[in-house]
Amino acid sequence: MTLDFSDRRVLVTGASTGIGAAAARQFGASRATVGVHYNRSRAAAEATKAAIESAGGRAILLQGDLRMVA
Repeated sequence: MTLDFSDRRVLVTGASTGIGAAAARQFGASRATVGVHYNRSRAAAEATKAAIESAGGRAILLQGDLRMVA
């Protein structure tokens, strides 16, 4: 079953490596516009963005530290 995420926007936190990158790539392959969040791994996030765009999706990079500080 192939899902179509055309005209949808998706934010994937931790999308530069591992499961987050895999999820972001899959959303991109499903034609979503993907917000690729990363904290420190900019080069890896750029690679994820490139993979999304080569699969026909759109992507933007979003850097930020999402840790909760008490």
